[in-house]
Parts: sequence; C-alpha cells; structure tokens
Amino acid sequence: MSSALIFVLHAHLPYVRQPSPQSSIEELWFLEAMWETYLPLLNLLQKYHEKKAAPFITLSISPPLAEMMSDPLMNEKFRSHMQAMEALALAEADRTHGSEFQKSALMYLEKIRSANNVYKSCGGNILSAIKQLSSAGVVELIATSATHAFLPAYQGSSDALKCQIRVGINYYEKMFGKRPKGFWLPECGYFEGLDHILSAQGIEYFFVEGHGLINGCPTPKCSVHKHVVSPSGVAVFGRDMNTCGRVWSAESGYPGASAYRDFYRDVGFDLSASYLAGFFHDFGAKVFMGLKYYSIAESQGVKIPYDRQKAAIQAEYHAAGFVADLAENFKELSGYCESPVIVAAFDAELFGHWWFEGIEWLDNVVAKVSEGSRGFSLSTPSAYLAESAKCIQKIEPSTSSWGEGGYNSCWINEGSSRFYGRLERMPEMIKRLESMNNEPELLKAALDQAFREMLLAQSSDWFFLMNKDRSGEYALNRLTTHIKNFEYIVEGAINNHLDKRALQQIEKNSPFIKDISAMT
Repeated sequence: MSSALIFVLHAHLPYVRQPSPQSSIEELWFLEAMWETYLPLLNLLQKYHEKKAAPFITLSISPPLAEMMSDPLMNEKFRSHMQAMEALALAEADRTHGSEFQKSALMYLEKIRSANNVYKSCGGNILSAIKQLSSAGVVELIATSATHAFLPAYQGSSDALKCQIRVGINYYEKMFGKRPKGFWLPECGYFEGLDHILSAQGIEYFFVEGHGLINGCPTPKCSVHKHVVSPSGVAVFGRDMNTCGRVWSAESGYPGASAYRDFYRDVGFDLSASYLAGFFHDFGAKVFMGLKYYSIAESQGVKIPYDRQKAAIQAEYHAAGFVADLAENFKELSGYCESPVIVAAFDAELFGHWWFEGIEWLDNVVAKVSEGSRGFSLSTPSAYLAESAKCIQKIEPSTSSWGEGGYNSCWINEGSSRFYGRLERMPEMIKRLESMNNEPELLKAALDQAFREMLLAQSSDWFFLMNKDRSGEYALNRLTTHIKNFEYIVEGAINNHLDKRALQQIEKNSPFIKDISAMT
C-alpha cells in the first residue's frame, strides 16, 4: 500500500427513548437522523456492496443509538413518524403546486419513500444489515464506550473508565459476534495512560484529534500522516484537522456553500401549527420537521429557494476538488513519509442531516477515488496496518479532544464539576451493593438498574448540551434524574427498604441494554 485515505464515521445519539407511545421532542433527534442519515448511509453502503467494492468506510455505532435502532417501541414510533412525514410531503406537493417550492416538496416525498424502502428491505433491522455488510468486507466496524462518556472526566475513577470501555466492547461483541480491533474515543477525548486500558481490552488501534499526536512526546516524524505506537503498543491514528475542516465547517468548509440547503429554515417553523396538527401531535413547541425549501444563498437579505440540481452540481464539484487536492497532498507527503495516511473522521449525522448533500458528496468522492490513477486509495485502519510499512515510532499522545478549544472545557467546566464527584463514587457504591445478601431476584434487578443509571448519567451529551445551552433544561433533568435514580436504588437496597414497584417504574423509563449484567 502506498497512500491511504481513511474515512471514519461515528454514529451516536444520546439515549432519548421514552415509554410514552407518542414521540417526544428529543426522540425527533433519532427519528430525523434515521431517515436523513442512517438509512441513506446504509443504502450507499449496499450500493457499493453490489459493485463488489473494497472497504471504504470505518464505522462506529454507539450502544445508545444501537439500542434505539433495535428497540420495538422506537421502531414503532419511526414507522408512525414516516407515515406522517409521507402524508405531509404529499400535502406539501399539492400546497406548493405551481410554485418554485414544488420540486423540493416532490424531492422530499421521494427521499422519504426511499428511506422507507431501505428500512423495509432490511426488515427494520439496520444493525443486522450493517453486520452483513461488515462480513462482506464493505465496512469496518469499531467499538466505542457504553454511553459516550467523556473519558478524560473519569481519570480519578479507574473503575468508571474500565466499565465504560468494557461494556462498550462487550456490547459490540454481542451485536456483531466478534471482538473489535478498533475503538472510537467519544469526542476524541484522550489523556495520558488511557491507551493502557484499551490495550488490556485487546484494542489494536484508536484515534485522537490531530494535535493529540502533534503535541505528543516525542514529536511524530510524519505529523498526523502516519500512525504511531502508544506506550502500551496500541496503534494511534491522528485525525487530519485541515482535511476535516473543509468537510464539516459551515463557515470555511463545503457545507456553507450558497447552493446548499439551509438547515435552519424549516416548515416546522414556517407553517402554521394548525396545518401541521393534521399530521403530527402537539409537541408543545415548534420543532424541525426536516422539510426545508431554502438554500443558504440570499438576495438582498431574502433567502433564495432551494434548487436541488444546482446543489447536486455543487456537491460533485466539491467532491472533485477534494479528491484532486488530496492527490496533491499525498504527492507531497510521499516525499518524506512512507505510506502516508490521511484520516477523515466525522460525526455520521454531518452527512444527510446537518449537511443535506453530504451523502451525495461522499458517494462522489468514493466514485472518483475508485476510478484509480489518483495516487492514493480508500482504506480502513486494519487494512492499512496490515499492508503499510511498519511504524516503529513510539509516542505518548497528549491530552486532547475535538471539542471547542481542542481540550476538555466543553465537558469539564464550572457548571459540570459539581456532578463528577457523585459520578466517580458510583462504582464504589455498586461494589457495596454487590456484597449484600438481599433477596437474590430483587438484588439482581437493583444491580442491573443501578448499572444502567450509572452509565446513562455518565453520557457526555448532557454536559455538552448544558454547556452549549442547547436543550440544556432537558439535559440537566436527564442527568439529575439518573443520578437520583441510582442513589435511590443503591441506598434503598443497602438499607433494605427498596420499593419493588418504584424499581420497576425506573426500569420501564430506562430499559437500556436488557442483558446489562452480561455486559458488565
């Protein structure tokens, strides 16, 4: 192997499942991502499987997202939501008849129906379909932590760290029937010594944000364009920040181009509540519906209607430029670095959800690289490590993340610090519970739910949302509820006054990982 481009997509959403038969506002995050990102991505992977293409995507799927994808209630909500979306798109095609918006309305109707067809073709089991694609060699799957905890926040609790990593890896094995080779660090959060915990679990490689390698000790000879070996012997890849910035940044990257669709101008805010009530129940607030009729471009301060054809041309143009520029980059890198690699890692929802044309862009990139004569090829970490020249440079990566500022402030700050002490004490409280001689059936149920509440409380999403003031009230409520549930269960079981009905209600509200005891 000469030069390699590795695409890594991290698929994750917080566990927002609610027991109510009606979808909540937060569950819309999942429902939108399903038809805008995950099903179109599955369709793309199946397309290249039919073409007998070599692996070109490395994918991690977090346990919270996987649990919602496989949950019967969430699947019922998705089917109901898609019926409503199709009815809305049909009505919009009629309402916009003869206007400059009708083409977009018809496009959404087609996309909704396409997502439904992909969903039905896999029997509603996305994970099974992805597993088959992995077995066929189209995609390389990697593990991540149990509930997307920001791992540097738990340096003071090795038990919490090990539990997050162990459960994530065991869950992966349950889903895909094999142990993972690679591991995605949530938010690319790394601290010195974390590699030893990953090594103990059999992990062969992981990723850090670019400056995590550049600021490592000693300085890497090839910057981020060659994997290195951590002190524990695990391979480390550095995310190429310049390459990635061109793809995800709305300010300086492709998604901000004027021809692309504007994410924020949505019919959920533009159309009347009485009209939308004919398709959806009352969410108690205006919400995104996913039908958006305007481009990013403006004329005299007024948004210009979206032109799908122009956007598609723009996506192909950007893909061609991306591939051409990478070819030049690799030509330069090959002058001083043997078997250079560029790692382009993103949140999966960038493609299709945040950047509507992102799936088409990705398809174009894969097609253009596959044409050959580019001087580089698409690869996966395992293939690259097996075929590239052996790297002998051992480096301790530095503390880093891909969050704002490059370090920990998005998740570890004045507002969050008051919670981490309680979270770090949880593993010790569980050990006390394990030593009890209570009624076996009740004790097992208490232990299982205590583990669920602990893991869910550790999710990085709550701290990020509170810090960014995005759904901050919801995030704070989720965090404090999981902490209170945990403490109620453990203290009640230890003091022998745990109410079975109360425990059952907590289980009903958060049935995360049914066989949790097998994962821990």
